[in-house]
Amino acid sequence: MLSKGPSKTTNIAAQERLVILVNVLRDYLMDWEESNHLIESREFTDNQLRSFLLMALDFYNTRITPMSIQATILDFPSLTLWLDTASMFALKSIIYRFNRNAFQYNDSGTSVSVEEKGPMYEATMQRIMQEVITACKSVKENINLENCYGGFSSEFLNMYVPGNLGSLS
Repeated sequence: MLSKGPSKTTNIAAQERLVILVNVLRDYLMDWEESNHLIESREFTDNQLRSFLLMALDFYNTRITPMSIQATILDFPSLTLWLDTASMFALKSIIYRFNRNAFQYNDSGTSVSVEEKGPMYEATMQRIMQEVITACKSVKENINLENCYGGFSSEFLNMYVPGNLGSLS
């Protein structure tokens, strides 16, 4: 009888790797109480970080061509790329919160703006997104080329090229 889907051992290994990656992502984002001077706590829960990692995996698999090159939790081709992509989703989450909670208050000529960092974060996220897309495409193109090595041929391989007399033999 053939089994459908990953084995139980594979699922356990993927869950264990995800637990480790959550801590690595938290370190990468410097999301510790000691680093967050204004909120004096973590910005993200472990579940949120896990979601960002899974969203990054989905982004790589479904938004970047060639789609035939897929990654899993256990074989994502680049840790740095995965962390950058997950960070992009973390930043996007923060932007949603800033935009939702932003307001201006004006009383007797005194203006106060609360949580006005949304546009600054949006610009940063757009830059990161372009870097991530470029890096993802580069990784997938390299994987695609490596998979073709040894199996790629051309009917023009022995074609005569003017000035190259060696191709006549």
